[in-house]
Amino acid sequence: MAGLPEVVHSPGALVRSRLTRKMPTTPTFAEQREADRRATAGPRVGEMRECTGNHVQSRLFRPVDGETLCLACRSDADASVAPAIDAAVRGGAAARELLHARRAGVAA
Repeated sequence: MAGLPEVVHSPGALVRSRLTRKMPTTPTFAEQREADRRATAGPRVGEMRECTGNHVQSRLFRPVDGETLCLACRSDADASVAPAIDAAVRGGAAARELLHARRAGVAA
C-alpha cells in the first residue's frame, strides 16, 4: 500500500507515526462555531405558524403539538374557562354534601 513500509518491525510505532503525520489539524474554536452556525442555518420561520386568535398584527409561534393559538391566546382561553370550571367544582362539592347528608339522615 502507498505510504506503508515493506516490513513492519514495530506496529505500535507505525500507528503512532501515521497518526501524528496524517492527522488533520484541529480547527480553532471560531472555526468550529462557524461550522455549527452553517450547519444549523435553516429557515427558522418555516417552522412557525400564524396564530388564529384575535390580534392587531399577525403573530407567529412555533407549534408543539398542532396548536392553532399562541401561548397568550391559549392563556386567555384558559382564563375564560376557569370560572366555569370553578362553578362545576363547587356544584360537584355541593352535590356530594347533599348525598352524604341524605345518607346520614337515612342511616340515623
